Amino acid sequence: MSEKMFSEEQLEQLRSYPEITDDEWKPLPRDHGRLSELEPSYTHLRQFTPNVLAVIDLQGGPGTAELMEAVAVLKEMNRLGGRKVHAGAPTGFVPAKYADYLAKARKSGEDTAYRHYWELCVILCLRDGLRSGDVFVPGSRRYADPATYLYTPEQWAPWSGEYCRLVGKPPNATDALEQGKEELHAALEELETTLAGAAPDDTGMVRLDEDEHLVVPPLSAEGVPAEAKALKDELAAMLPFAPIASLLIELDARTHFLDCFTHAGGRKLSTSTETKRNILAVLIAMATNLGLARMSEACGVSYDVLAWTMEWYVREETLREANTVIVNHHYGLEPAKVFGGGTMSSSDGQRSPCAARAPPPAPWSFTAVRCCPPTPMSRTTGPRTARRSSCRRRGRRTTSWTTSSATPPTFRSPSTQRIRTAPR
Repeated sequence: MSEKMFSEEQLEQLRSYPEITDDEWKPLPRDHGRLSELEPSYTHLRQFTPNVLAVIDLQGGPGTAELMEAVAVLKEMNRLGGRKVHAGAPTGFVPAKYADYLAKARKSGEDTAYRHYWELCVILCLRDGLRSGDVFVPGSRRYADPATYLYTPEQWAPWSGEYCRLVGKPPNATDALEQGKEELHAALEELETTLAGAAPDDTGMVRLDEDEHLVVPPLSAEGVPAEAKALKDELAAMLPFAPIASLLIELDARTHFLDCFTHAGGRKLSTSTETKRNILAVLIAMATNLGLARMSEACGVSYDVLAWTMEWYVREETLREANTVIVNHHYGLEPAKVFGGGTMSSSDGQRSPCAARAPPPAPWSFTAVRCCPPTPMSRTTGPRTARRSSCRRRGRRTTSWTTSSATPPTFRSPSTQRIRTAPR
């Protein structure tokens, strides 16, 4: 094979190269040279890190005492203009993969290199702590103290008795630990019995294989009782079949939510039937992840018109106002009161792409979080417990169709004005 690939002259040249042995390769550090690659950026980081540390009040949670002490030492060095890290500066927070850099620099007496590596370790650990929640910033929303998401002792006191009764746990921590130990011992005894009765070739049981490794097979799906299936079919038969487009048209007749989608130019006082049809097509395309291209093929409206409608009518503020109108309408219905106070529900978290950010969810569109009871929303404030979420444009084709004109392009009207959804 080598004779076909190389000529005799090339082979002779390759043989003349000195042989490379394993002793000539230098071992890589534990971090594969990452910190040494960051060291040339130290001057750039020094342009803003002293100001960041001086302005932002960084605080640490449990287990970050040495890191916070190192931050205090670094801030004092920045204030006094110190260049050397004194021997008593904390280093216990430094990850093991970076410790060799500090040890080598200290052993060789390179104070400048030690300062660079030590300060880089402080900055990297602060970054990791902010990401994990070990380090927090009081008053911040993104980097808040994780303890603020928990109930305070005063808030927990009225609910502790009922919660402990529901989960079958004692309210006293000592008794709960003892109960947990008893449950653990009982579970281990049950596991020992199961392992003793399971054969090594039984693939459906928890067992030990030939190498004494624990094998846990996947759980089998629970069967649905025949009575539940029959009840489901009976309830489904009682509901009339309604196409999604017809359902939205009827909803607009009751709530007039389509009137919330106004033109971005603000010149049109009324919305035509064709424009409402196009808005419904865009909403269905976003809600079903169909995309504007496939929706154009399904409903007969050109892609350019749908993209223009989405750009000029479906915006963050119009989606928020339409969502508010629909939620307020639901709030006034009698069936809404039957399903409880609306403080907790399960939702798929559908996100609709728009030009800016997605609208806040309804009061009952979040999962397992503490919130206030639902109240009717105004068109300006929105729901009290809603949190804005960023939105990305998605789909097979981009929806950034633009034009210098504030009017829709000329197109041929489709043969039917009814929106036809594609089969799923």
